[in-house]
Amino acid sequence: MVKVLKISRHLIYSLSWVMICFSFIILAVVMFDRWGLITSDHILYGADMLPPIWPTAILSCALFIIYWIKQKRVFLYLLMLVAANILFVGDIKLTSSGRAKTSEHSTITVLAQNVQYYTNGLNKVFDTILAIKPDIAILGENSVSDSELVLIKKKDTSYAFYQSRRFGPALFTRLPVLSCKEIEFPTYLTSLSGKNDLEKMDRNPRSTFLHAVINVYGTHINIIAVRFIAGRPKENTLRENIRWGHYLILEQIKERDFLVNYIGRLKGPIIFGGDLNATPTSKIIRPLRKITSDVYLACNHIGIPTFKVGRPIQTRLDYLFCSKECIPLEAKVLNTIIADHYPVWAKIGVPKW
Repeated sequence: MVKVLKISRHLIYSLSWVMICFSFIILAVVMFDRWGLITSDHILYGADMLPPIWPTAILSCALFIIYWIKQKRVFLYLLMLVAANILFVGDIKLTSSGRAKTSEHSTITVLAQNVQYYTNGLNKVFDTILAIKPDIAILGENSVSDSELVLIKKKDTSYAFYQSRRFGPALFTRLPVLSCKEIEFPTYLTSLSGKNDLEKMDRNPRSTFLHAVINVYGTHINIIAVRFIAGRPKENTLRENIRWGHYLILEQIKERDFLVNYIGRLKGPIIFGGDLNATPTSKIIRPLRKITSDVYLACNHIGIPTFKVGRPIQTRLDYLFCSKECIPLEAKVLNTIIADHYPVWAKIGVPKW
């Protein structure tokens, strides 16, 4: 019996080290990609899209095993490694950069919600949004027909609705809209419900975003409703998934660069967001966080998942950003289910000019 216990203990210890080595390999690949050591034509390019919580979860399991078999020194070393990964790579901020509202700022509320082309019903989506009562709602994967547009307008006449091409972003706002235009990305629309053939992507129309100028108590605020492309490959094989994933990373970088250049030419305060289909620590999102405030993380210490409602494995894909003239005051991921994404709600201070 004692011999069996020793063998079991040895196997468990060996298993924990296999988990540790596996986690190290994943973390090394992610960090190499983050540091720019993996070229854009390499199969591992885009590895930093992997949420840091996943290898950390594996390390944590190994940590539990090490603690259980009473390897105290190894446990302490591993605990420090897990803590370092969370602090330096994770979607976390030790200090809040949210500031207090001043007499020079007005307050507006903004909601970002991927509506999943109203799979759960158009009435449920808009009734829920109207119950939340945001000043501005940024909607992703919108697909409103002309007849449905009439129904939306009847729900609350104080709100106006603006939409881009089918399955593109939309705006639902009760603040005065001075102008609203659709801007083309240099990328092509992807199918949301169907499969995508890489060889035929250039036959699709361009993907777009909405840029509205809204009057907030006399101040003109730029509001941008945006969604970066995503979708499924034409075949569910390893080869096609790798090809498709690599294509999406490169196309999302084009969209990110285009958006950065576009907002760089705008005058006045800027608020933008939506479903960006990229994780917070990826090369898609990091440059955006350098030039604007990630409103949720400015008001909270840890990023909360927004995608795959009800699933065991979730991740943060939905964001609100604001320019330096604005003040992040409060932000929440609401536990409201009207699609496969949770809504992101924020209160933002905008200057009085």
